[in-house]
Amino acid sequence: MSTARRQLAAALLDAAKALQKRLKTCPLCKTEFFANRRLDQIYCSMKCRQAKYERTPKRREAQRKRANEYYHNVVKPLHSLRKEVDSLKHEILTGQKRLPLESILDETAKAINAGLLDKDGVTVTARVSK
Repeated sequence: MSTARRQLAAALLDAAKALQKRLKTCPLCKTEFFANRRLDQIYCSMKCRQAKYERTPKRREAQRKRANEYYHNVVKPLHSLRKEVDSLKHEILTGQKRLPLESILDETAKAINAGLLDKDGVTVTARVSK
């Protein structure tokens, strides 16, 4: 073999070794990939890296804590508010409680009948003083 061929073979062998260093297997999905960006790249994609992170105890504890806070700060108050609304709805539908507007209309009708208001809603005493 000539010197040029030996040098070419050595260069090809070095290139193959360099490529082999970059050829890795993802520990999560077992896919072979080239570590193009970094030599210490472990996972084949951002998806696999994120999936691995989501499984760590630290991340699970953080998720559990955030879900607990969400339940106590958002879901539970909404649930109790919903119960209160349902209770009021039941009281209104069964006639146990009157709507505020109905109460205002009743009070206005009573005031008109008592002569305290005229039909325009103006107090009689205010009109007399004008």
